[in-house]
Amino acid sequence: MELNKMNYYIKTLILFIFLAPPCYSQLNFQCSNSAIEVTNLAEQMRLIDQWNDAYWQTLKEDAEVTDLRAKHHDSFYRQCLNKQLNNIKIEALSTDDIKQLAFITSDNSFYVNDFSTTLAFKKVIEEMVKRELDVTNYLNDLVSRYVKHRKFDLANRIIAQYNLADQDLLPVIKNSTQGNRTLLTIDSTHKIFNQHDFYFRKGAQIVVVSSPMCNPSKRFLTWLNNNAKLRKVFEQHSTWINPASSYLHLDMIESRNAINTNIPLHYVNKEIDWPEIKYWGTPTFYFYQDGLRVKQLVGWPKEGREDELISILENLSLI
Repeated sequence: MELNKMNYYIKTLILFIFLAPPCYSQLNFQCSNSAIEVTNLAEQMRLIDQWNDAYWQTLKEDAEVTDLRAKHHDSFYRQCLNKQLNNIKIEALSTDDIKQLAFITSDNSFYVNDFSTTLAFKKVIEEMVKRELDVTNYLNDLVSRYVKHRKFDLANRIIAQYNLADQDLLPVIKNSTQGNRTLLTIDSTHKIFNQHDFYFRKGAQIVVVSSPMCNPSKRFLTWLNNNAKLRKVFEQHSTWINPASSYLHLDMIESRNAINTNIPLHYVNKEIDWPEIKYWGTPTFYFYQDGLRVKQLVGWPKEGREDELISILENLSLI
């Protein structure tokens, strides 16, 4: 165990030395293109976690925060996973390999916004079903991937087909829009999402990435509600968005919005429509001037970040 731990840290150190900024944004994976090697795939995917550990350990306090795991998982999918899946007959794999491949494709599809990764995960699940293996947890994961991609009709189909006891049928999106960025709001029945366009206004604007499940997000909202002056600024100049995650938390968002009617939390339809947002951790504050992102503020610790926030708002002439 100690030897494995030592090897892990040695690999992490080597990885960071060779991928330190400004070159840290690209990982090169070493995978076979002709035959699937599940153990090798798992080893290559672990490089992403090692890189991520090294990144956070060396991130400077005032540095721009970027979560590159999605980019690295996308590269892993294109360089390794997709090529191998296309070059083999999945039914020829051993049961142990199928189980490990299910874990790999589940993890990969969790991070990547490309829907093809979810289809790859679905392909592995279907083979497990044929072999009468236990797939309940993976079916729930598949539903959550469909939710992330806002494929609610496909999610409902899986829920009904496999009678998933832990899943309720999901809302459907009612109307289409013409804009490049769209937000979703749930109706009172929890059966319909209303879709509407988002446009940046002229001047300064704040986009708050938030979640009712996140303690720092709740901490900031409590602080804001006790500061009448800044509350007014956020009521007039901010839009609050919930990331396109795998879970909707309908009741929690409805309760949060019921007592914060002037700063409601909306669901993001597609994160890909917000290319300037590189980090979706909550809470994160993005500040814009005439539609261009000019500043990022990450997190709200117990001691708050009032001075930093006020400085940014003053620079934008919002206070």
